[in-house]
Amino acid sequence: MEDDEYESEEEAKEKIIALKRARAEPKFEVYKDKAGEWRWRLRASNGKIIADSGEGYINKQDCEYGLALVKKEAQDANIEYL
Repeated sequence: MEDDEYESEEEAKEKIIALKRARAEPKFEVYKDKAGEWRWRLRASNGKIIADSGEGYINKQDCEYGLALVKKEAQDANIEYL
């Protein structure tokens, strides 16, 4: 790739960021919220949050356990239309 393929350095940086986003994979994130409680969230490959714990946990292990339950149970969950 030659240096002059982009109009500017800024354009090249924007292309790099776009490529990184396109390659991103969905991931679960475990974090502490502002109240100091543990939570998890599922981030889609486009970077948007598509699911979360819905509650905070005092203990990190409880948060991890709740996340593991969701991962396990969601595999076989049926869709119910209300």
